[in-house]
Amino acid sequence: MPIKNRGVSKTVFSIAFIFVFVFPVPAQDNDRSSPDPDWMQVEAPQYNPEGLQDPFVPFVMPEEPPDALPALERLRPLTPLERVELGQLRLVGTMQSPEQEIMAMVEMPDGKGFMLHKGTRIGPNQGEVLEIHPDRVLVREYIQGAYGIEESLSTLKLRPGDSD
Repeated sequence: MPIKNRGVSKTVFSIAFIFVFVFPVPAQDNDRSSPDPDWMQVEAPQYNPEGLQDPFVPFVMPEEPPDALPALERLRPLTPLERVELGQLRLVGTMQSPEQEIMAMVEMPDGKGFMLHKGTRIGPNQGEVLEIHPDRVLVREYIQGAYGIEESLSTLKLRPGDSD
């Protein structure tokens, strides 16, 4: 009996094979005159960027230093006094001119001397001489700190025994 069943199953399989793969099935008519049901109609989502953050803009923007100097003045070459840190300068003395303008003399690390007036640019951090007193010089600088650009006041003091 098992042999007869095997022959019948081969025959049925062969007939099914012929009908499925050899004889073509007529294609259905794809008439698009009838609209698709509502659940098949897809609407493109509308994107409105108003009020939303731009994903291509960095979260943290670098902070620009305040423009203590005009744009053209920042492009000028630095003087020797602007290339040296304030801590490397030594206040040698102060003097007052007949016109009542007080000036100060500082010594560079290499021994060269320079005269300071009110408004003289000094130091690498856009420093400027604010006041000159008989025993000290007050300088304002802009220094990069932990919370951004900060204004710093520094003092060059005349050491006892340095005045002649």
